[in-house]
Amino acid sequence: MKNIIFRKIKNTRFFRYVRHYYPFSILGTILFFTSIFIMGKSFNEKDPYSFFLSLAGLFILLLFVVLGRLQALAGKSADIQWDTSIKLHAYEEGVASRLSVRGIKPYFFFRMHFKITGRLKAGRNADIFVRQELSASITETTSGEISIPGHYPSCGTLRLSGIISIGDIFGLTRARLQEPFMKTITVRPYRLEPVSIKDIKAEGGFENKSKHKQSDEERYYMREYQPGDRLKDINWKASSRMARLITRISPTTQEKIKILHIYFRNYRRSVKETLDSIAHLNYLKAWLLRFLRTIKTKHPEYQFRVIAGFSIVEVETLENIDDLEDKLSRIYFQNTSLEIERSGEEEVFIFTTPYDDQLPLLLSALTASTINIYRTAGTQRNMQTFTRKILFYRFLKNHYLPGIWAFQRDRGKQAFRMNSSSGINITEHTLDIQLFSFL
Repeated sequence: MKNIIFRKIKNTRFFRYVRHYYPFSILGTILFFTSIFIMGKSFNEKDPYSFFLSLAGLFILLLFVVLGRLQALAGKSADIQWDTSIKLHAYEEGVASRLSVRGIKPYFFFRMHFKITGRLKAGRNADIFVRQELSASITETTSGEISIPGHYPSCGTLRLSGIISIGDIFGLTRARLQEPFMKTITVRPYRLEPVSIKDIKAEGGFENKSKHKQSDEERYYMREYQPGDRLKDINWKASSRMARLITRISPTTQEKIKILHIYFRNYRRSVKETLDSIAHLNYLKAWLLRFLRTIKTKHPEYQFRVIAGFSIVEVETLENIDDLEDKLSRIYFQNTSLEIERSGEEEVFIFTTPYDDQLPLLLSALTASTINIYRTAGTQRNMQTFTRKILFYRFLKNHYLPGIWAFQRDRGKQAFRMNSSSGINITEHTLDIQLFSFL
């Protein structure tokens, strides 16, 4: 209730006006009121030295305010654009969005400032607070672009507010140029380095397809589109006429396609996020994407049917994997039963975490002859498995700050135990998760 009232007050016209035109920074505000206090006290005590000293400080402050406001008025016609179209990935360094500033040049003793605040939604109840401030000199502003580095420890939805202003080099005053930018950006899962993935030899389940030039034969071999059909075989003319996708098929084609069924398990009974739960799910997303790209590169004819949470995504091309990457960025843990397809596929692939205590339900429902389980594990597991060290936060090097949830751990969490039996292959990656480092 208090947050709602505060938000309404914050969004009132008067409050926005004051916030936009208030000329002092925190340091400038302190100096302004200190100068007023000293001036009044020295006047009463008839101390001319202190009086003129405080008067000089006040004059410099007001001069900076006037010069800053003049530059802000001149910058109303400036072309200012914040380009956030670049793809951001978690933990990726060297990638930056661009602030384009043309038509304005700060005076001497002044710099262009760009302040960014916002939140990254890393989980259901896990926000990462972002605060970043950049400044540009006359030379940098003349070049027309200000680089804004983006480095985040988790994928998710990033909502930012960007304020551009002109301030003096002492950080006492500021003058906003325009209303704040409001941006919603998707931070994608980090790009996992190549890991060992067994070569998949798909057998059975192939479907033959080819084209026919004569119209009578096309009608005879056309049917409604099914997952696994090539996009280039779709008859767009017939599809637009019949208001559904129609594809051409033939028993004489030599091209074969195999659909692999993949389950991405984001189940967790508790709704309370922890540092470990965020890290495990983020790694699982990166692992799945690396798996898809590796298999697709080796076998371009393979296609994937990915069951992620309540969604089913058909992946036919590398571009579809990019679309899935964007979708996975906004998938978090959920404590409701996940989608289960009881199809008769020969082989399935399951990506899961140690929190998935509903995995036995999925295994009992599947009729596949071969089940491959890819699972993350904690460091308490004394197994000779691939270990990944994850460092969440580096002091003095990052512009974000995690919430209280990041100080809670699940070190004792045990995954559902199972023995590798006939038809079940288990691959585990152990995660060594650390909250912070001073390096």
